[in-house]
Amino acid sequence: MKLLNILLAGIFFTGSAQAQFGSFLKDLKSATEGIVQSQRPEVAPPPPAPSKESTPPAASSSSPTKLTPKGPPEKNPFIAFQCKINGKDLIYRNNLDSDDPNISVRMENVNSKALLVDYDWRSEAKDPLYVSEETGNRALLTTVYFKVKQTTYGITLCEGMMCGNVNQPYSFAVFNGDKKISSDLCDEDTASEFNFPIKTDKNGKLLTQQKNVLTIKKSTLKFNPFD
Repeated sequence: MKLLNILLAGIFFTGSAQAQFGSFLKDLKSATEGIVQSQRPEVAPPPPAPSKESTPPAASSSSPTKLTPKGPPEKNPFIAFQCKINGKDLIYRNNLDSDDPNISVRMENVNSKALLVDYDWRSEAKDPLYVSEETGNRALLTTVYFKVKQTTYGITLCEGMMCGNVNQPYSFAVFNGDKKISSDLCDEDTASEFNFPIKTDKNGKLLTQQKNVLTIKKSTLKFNPFD
């Protein structure tokens, strides 16, 4: 009887130990899985597919619009001078290398009071362009002019402190006899530099390089646009 109690106690103890050991293994497995799970890198969810409304439009295959840069025209040996007056063209063209050298003038109705229609003129040996200088009042004015009967047309370059806007040094004047009919500044950023066949000597005196085309002759007319 005593032996039986000992055997039963051993069996009870063994079963209890096995139960505790099984519980220990179960807890160890759970802890191990928790550690492994915590060490796994987090994977970001994939971005949502773009909707039709949020999809940007495809780029246009056409080339961008080319903008014309502002600024005076580039120097051209065939252009003695050009600008726009009230948006209309005024062009003095050099034709100096021909058998009959001349300078032609194209006026695109630059002033409705003075010119009712477009007008063309060209220099001739007996009717050349003229160049006149006017100094005084802290300004130097160089004018290239021509005459058609009683009408005189002159393009003037004003240099000095009394010439107004430095970006508009050129003006175009029309006279009927001695009376000034009109005087207009060339539009800003449209005028080229004077490229007439003239030069200055070491003393600053004007000299002509084509006497049959352009003659130095002082005028009594007041081409200053501010007079």
